[in-house]
Amino acid sequence: MTLTPLPAPLVSVVIPVLNEEPHLRQCLQAVLQQDYPAGCIEIIVADGGSADGSREIVRDVALRDERVRLVENPRRRASAGLNAAITAARGEYIVRVDGHTIIAPDYVSRCVAHLTGNPQVGSAGGSISPIGETVVGQAIALALKSPFSMGGAPFRHAQQAGPVDTVYLGSFRRRDLLEVGLYNASLGANEDYELHYRLRRAGRLVWFDPHIRSRTFTRRTLTQLARQYLRYGYWKGQVMVLHPASVSRRHMLALMGIAAFVLAALAAAFGRPAWLFALLGIYALLNLGFSMRLGWPWKNRPAVLLPLVFITMHVCWGAGLLAGLARALVRRPAHEI
Repeated sequence: MTLTPLPAPLVSVVIPVLNEEPHLRQCLQAVLQQDYPAGCIEIIVADGGSADGSREIVRDVALRDERVRLVENPRRRASAGLNAAITAARGEYIVRVDGHTIIAPDYVSRCVAHLTGNPQVGSAGGSISPIGETVVGQAIALALKSPFSMGGAPFRHAQQAGPVDTVYLGSFRRRDLLEVGLYNASLGANEDYELHYRLRRAGRLVWFDPHIRSRTFTRRTLTQLARQYLRYGYWKGQVMVLHPASVSRRHMLALMGIAAFVLAALAAAFGRPAWLFALLGIYALLNLGFSMRLGWPWKNRPAVLLPLVFITMHVCWGAGLLAGLARALVRRPAHEI
């Protein structure tokens, strides 16, 4: 019996989920409707024990399309779920998608084109457009367009293709992931940056292409945003200790700003508040300046919330970072699969 070769390399789209019911069906449909040959895509969803309807959505879609499979992620973290999905995958290429992300119809084909076209590229990814579903969510989406929010990560604002330190989500050759050790399952966030650092250290390029497009839904409330950025900061601190050489210029600027505020607060506690007041004044001017560049307070209702959104991001990320650094210095993080 002669087997008919596939018209294109098999691609495994891996999706870690935990309570993603609101957007998961839309996410899966976007993957199933790619312009890449339909018979050359499989979708593996790793569920971390969802308590909402996420599992039922995956099962329902899988009944209608045999390309979709559900695997278990007992460790619950996205990093562990990604490893479980990759282990179950059969594809030569791995494309990560999150359960609250909607990828463009040509997303997979563009990612694979970079991986097949340049053997030096170890990961390819592109631009991200945030979507807010509430007034607060729309303010968060607006804030994420500014380098004042996340320090200017290229996938949020860059217009030119080229090598970067990290991309949103990412796409990979399976053999490259196995070579560097998959995702670090000990990390509860920042696992993408840490993996991209190891790929770059192994001599691979992380390639950004603004034509690789996706949309993602923001948090709906300031409380959810605060928890998100506490978690981001905490795990960034862990990665900084695990890989000191991975610290970039924008991370150093953030560390210097946090250190300045901590020292000024200590000085204020001993009766010398001038430095703290000066730093708070400078921060307020920067906050208002970047908010006004985005249209605050005249553009629309969500824009009025921009200063508060920026404060929430910065304070929570900074507090999380300090906690993560302290924890990592006491107990050094390890690489787990």
